[in-house]
Amino acid sequence: MADVLLDGSYGEGGGQILRTALALSLATGQSLEVVNIRAGRKKPGLAAQHLGAVNAAQAISNASVEGASLGSQTLRFAPGRLVPGSHFFNIGTAGSALLLFQTIFVPLAVASAPSTATITGGTHVPWSPPFEYVSEVFLRAAETTGLCATLSMEACGFYPQGGGRIVAEVRPITHVRPVLAEHRGELVGVRGVVGLTNLPEQIAHRMQDYALQALRAAGISARIEIALRQSPGPGCYIVLVAEYQGCVAGFSSLGERGKRAEIVAQDAVGQLLAFHATGACVDSHLADQLLLPAALSAGESRFTVSRVTQHLVTNAWTIGRFLPVKVSISGEIGQPGTVVCRPS
Repeated sequence: MADVLLDGSYGEGGGQILRTALALSLATGQSLEVVNIRAGRKKPGLAAQHLGAVNAAQAISNASVEGASLGSQTLRFAPGRLVPGSHFFNIGTAGSALLLFQTIFVPLAVASAPSTATITGGTHVPWSPPFEYVSEVFLRAAETTGLCATLSMEACGFYPQGGGRIVAEVRPITHVRPVLAEHRGELVGVRGVVGLTNLPEQIAHRMQDYALQALRAAGISARIEIALRQSPGPGCYIVLVAEYQGCVAGFSSLGERGKRAEIVAQDAVGQLLAFHATGACVDSHLADQLLLPAALSAGESRFTVSRVTQHLVTNAWTIGRFLPVKVSISGEIGQPGTVVCRPS
C-alpha cells in the first residue's frame, strides 16, 4: 500500500494535484497512489503534459511506476534515490515545459549535487505560466527561501505546434527558509516584454503601445521591450512584471486568432492594476507555487495574496496529505487573503 493515497478529483481536480504530489513524493521519499485523476475533465485521466511530468519524476528518481499511460486515471509512484545530473525531457506536444520544470525543481534542489534539465514543449501556452513569469517572478520569489535555479529559453513553443525549449540549472540546498511576504512597500517600477514569432511585427508594436498608454493613464510608468523570438509556429504574448520594494508580481496574456493586439495587452494591464489595488504581496498564481517551499520549511511562512483561488485551497489540501503542516487561508474564494503555513 502506498504511503499517501490521493483522490485526484478533490477540489479543483486538475493536473496540479498530480504535479504537487509528484514533487512531494520525490522530496520526501513517500510512495504515492492517485485515483480519479482529472475525473471531472472533458478528457479525464493523464494527458500528454501530465504524463511528461510523471516520466520526468521517474527519470530523476529511478521510481517504480504503474499506470503511466495516456488516459489513465490511476497512478502508483514509488520513488527511489534522487538522481542529480543532466536530464533531457521531451513532452512531445505543446504541453507546458514550465509546469514540468516546476514539478522537478524542488526535488532536484534538495538532491545532493547540481542538475541541468533541458525540456522541450510549450513555453507560452494557455492555462500555464509563461517562461518570463517563471524566470522573473517565481524564481525570484523562490530565491528568498534559498531555492536557486537559472532558466534560459532557446526557442518559444506555442499551441498547438509546441517545439519550445528551456534549460534549467538547479543548485542544491540543505534547507528551505520560510516564505515571508506580508508588506510589499512602494511600487518601484513595471517592466515587460512583448514576444512575437512568425507574425507581422506591427502586432507587437500595437501591444506595446496600448500597454504603455494604459499604464500611463493609471499613473504608472513602465519599460516594455519587444522580443522577436524563434518558434516552429506563430504566436505572440505580453508579460508584465511589477517590482515593489518587498516583492515582485507578474501578469500575462497570450495572443490568439481573432483577438486584437490591444485586447491582449488590455488583459495583462487589467490583471496588474487589479493586483495593485489589493495591496497584497503575492499574485494569485504565485501563491499556489510558493506553498510547496513554505511547507518544506522548518519555520512559519506567512504571505498576503491578491486573490484566494480554488487552486490554492486544493494545493494546501494536497500538501497536508504529505507533510505535518497546518495551512491556514483567510479570505473567501475570489477575494484577497492571507496564507499562514506552520509545522503542526
